[in-house]
Amino acid sequence: MKPNQFLLAVLLTTGLTACLGTGLNPTAAVPAAASSASGAPVISFSGSPISVMNEQYATAIVGQTTSSANATGNGATDLNGPIGAVTVSGTTLFVPDTNNQRIQAFDPIPTGIGPTSSLTVNADGWHLYQTLTVTAGNTFFGLLSAGDDDIGLLGWNAPPATNVAADFHVGTNNGGGGPIDTSPQDVSTAGTKLVVANGGGNNILIFNTIPTSVNPTPDLILTQSSSGTLSNPSGVWTNGTVLVVADTGNNKVLVWNNFPATDVAPDFALDTTPGAAMSGPTSVFVTSAGQLFVCDTANNRVLVWNSMPTADHTPPNNVLGQSDFNGVGANEGFTTDIFSLSAPHGVYVSGGKIFVTDTGNNRILIY
Repeated sequence: MKPNQFLLAVLLTTGLTACLGTGLNPTAAVPAAASSASGAPVISFSGSPISVMNEQYATAIVGQTTSSANATGNGATDLNGPIGAVTVSGTTLFVPDTNNQRIQAFDPIPTGIGPTSSLTVNADGWHLYQTLTVTAGNTFFGLLSAGDDDIGLLGWNAPPATNVAADFHVGTNNGGGGPIDTSPQDVSTAGTKLVVANGGGNNILIFNTIPTSVNPTPDLILTQSSSGTLSNPSGVWTNGTVLVVADTGNNKVLVWNNFPATDVAPDFALDTTPGAAMSGPTSVFVTSAGQLFVCDTANNRVLVWNSMPTADHTPPNNVLGQSDFNGVGANEGFTTDIFSLSAPHGVYVSGGKIFVTDTGNNRILIY
């Protein structure tokens, strides 16, 4: 048993917030571009990074009622194979409960183990929800994964407060063909822009205006990797200036310092750590302080850069889900615990909290 694990589990069960891993949530700021000595753009971020430790203990768990459980279920405290990033709107946490074909909402944001959902959204019937996001204009999107008949995005004009059907669908109906009909994996929005990691199409779809219609035409289709072409890109993040892509099949994370207007190669790529190399990265997220989080999914960990990298092969500072950068086993090669991960497929940061979708353990960990 890990030191203090029992005490922490007791604190979580009683709903008390542990003090591990807390930090400041930087005030959102628009990054400014400067010039380095080489003339290459350098992105400046503001604010302080969240304090992160290797093998950090979670302070809350959604989807399981104990820190060692990893079972599937369809009750109000259960999750079944959640995939993709959660999102937060106000005091509500929205979770894609993928294999239960629903969205689970928790208000307030959980602080202990095994919270009961305050709302289930499934009025549209059978849908495999993946990543969730809220735009600057308060439009709520749920990405529909490749196994869904209606691939693409379901959109609500505002985050749902009751179990209501979506207001519109972006994508294709019943596999009718189109740009988003090839296994979309992730979505990110910034201002009026919407970006889709279109894994099956080996490309990134960029819409300069938030689409609200079936089968929209993207303004740009991005296909270039750091060497060759994209391979099953499964994660994307943008703030409208910087673009970050998880180039999953090429085992890299790609960064464009300036949002691309044409199909150009990224400025640099990340693929190394002080230990095991990156393998099958999926979800990516950058805070307004420039702190970069990457789900290194095949290595059962989340990699953390405390400041935004600016060059190829920059190693991360910390790792969640493993004791060091050499560890790669699911649950560190043991059983599920409060610090372990199994095939994480989503990472999101809000209000000084880190939310990791621990897919293989059927839960969300909150740090």
